[in-house]
Amino acid sequence: MQISLQEAATQLTHLAHLAAKGESIIIVADGLPNLELTIAPSKTVKRKAGTLKHAITIIDKDWDKPSDEINAEFYK
Repeated sequence: MQISLQEAATQLTHLAHLAAKGESIIIVADGLPNLELTIAPSKTVKRKAGTLKHAITIIDKDWDKPSDEINAEFYK
């Protein structure tokens, strides 16, 4: 679909809905194709499980065991 710049200015909402449905919209200024109205590409990146697998090094293998010292501080 080709539309003049003046018409596009008055029908922008309608044109945006058409573009979202996949229709190609060319905006013409001074008789020449000037702009193309399209859907912006998605910026989301697919995450992959396990990417940070080796990013953390646990030094103390008993880090999650209860500590009498810490418990004593909590229950004073």
